[in-house]
Amino acid sequence: MRDQEAVDLRHRLRQERQAAFAAVLDRCTEIEAALTPVVLAYTCEGDWQGAADSVLWAPVDAALPALQRAVTAVAITGPDSMASRASAIQVAMLAKANTWRLAEDFLERARLFAENTRALEQAQRDFIQEARTVLDAPGGQSPLS
Repeated sequence: MRDQEAVDLRHRLRQERQAAFAAVLDRCTEIEAALTPVVLAYTCEGDWQGAADSVLWAPVDAALPALQRAVTAVAITGPDSMASRASAIQVAMLAKANTWRLAEDFLERARLFAENTRALEQAQRDFIQEARTVLDAPGGQSPLS
């Protein structure tokens, strides 16, 4: 009976981790979708100012806290290696989004956006690779945890 309880517990932990890992990637997809109109506005229509700027950014600003919650869920369910990779995704996503808020001119924005996009893509690849390792390990445990 104890063996079955242990198996059930490991199965539930694996399911919780899988859901938490997927949520991080889902929130990234949502933020990317919210960023599309921002990028189009800055590249096709010039810089946005004032009230229009806050309207343009509202969907991005609404989506970012959901990524924070997803990263926190990964930190809670573990392991630490995944929490670290989830945090790296969040940092890269914020850098990518903030490119359009902070860069001084269009060329600098475009350069930083491309650089931050590559960094985000690499962070996501690292996250997915580690997620596979964690979820394929016995009991959904990272070999190091």
